[in-house]
Amino acid sequence: MYKIVSWMKPLDMWETKWEKTLNNIETYLSRAPISEYPYKYAYRMIKPFKTRLKILEVGVGAGRVYNFFSDNGHEVIGFDFEPNVISALKNKFPDMNLEVGNVLDTRFDDNSFDLVTAFGVIHYLPEKNQIQVAFNEVFRILRSGGNICFSVQQENFIHYSQNLINKFICKIRNKKERFLYTTFLKKDILAFMSNAGYQSIHIEDYTTLRTIYRNVPFFRKRGINPTLDSEHELNILGRLISKPLFRYFPHSFGSYWIVTAKKPDYK
Repeated sequence: MYKIVSWMKPLDMWETKWEKTLNNIETYLSRAPISEYPYKYAYRMIKPFKTRLKILEVGVGAGRVYNFFSDNGHEVIGFDFEPNVISALKNKFPDMNLEVGNVLDTRFDDNSFDLVTAFGVIHYLPEKNQIQVAFNEVFRILRSGGNICFSVQQENFIHYSQNLINKFICKIRNKKERFLYTTFLKKDILAFMSNAGYQSIHIEDYTTLRTIYRNVPFFRKRGINPTLDSEHELNILGRLISKPLFRYFPHSFGSYWIVTAKKPDYK
């Protein structure tokens, strides 16, 4: 595990991100196709089930995964630690079932959910013991045989490089280095999940050209706003560069690990 630093306070970063996103909410909610992150993995989790599931989305953000699950007929609760995000979402979508809370102590009853998702959330916990507590807490609120699906940042060349850039920026701006997120190796994830009691643990790469995409507009498809997480919309040159990197060096240039696991069926 490796910690990435930044010159920004994480809370300031998130408030800026979601303010811009919520101002463009209709575009944000409609932009990514079913074949792209995170819908691809959300769909994979509900596809085998013909019955209505009770789902908790941890880190509801702008509500894109919440709306995807809801539109497919499932009961969903959106959960986020940031009160301003929840308030803004409720103002735009009064019918959404939303709660402010902390994944370390959700306050839900044992065995409450069939599925818990947490896309891009767990890596913002700074300490190992907090990460383990989060996985234990999700395990507690999952029903027997229930599933978890989440994404976390990979520990790899891209993130090492980004961290060196961030440290350099902190130095030349005379800014304090602040924790931004934690990166993970596969073995780290397996250890956390096994300690919590999960079974059928599956880990795969999700690859984007995140650093080039965000920092070099030349590689983006024209008219794309990087605030809206549209990494999949590279231009032709960007795609030509990304394909061989991801094919031959997936663990060096990937962005996320996508993880699924199951709580044992005690019936």
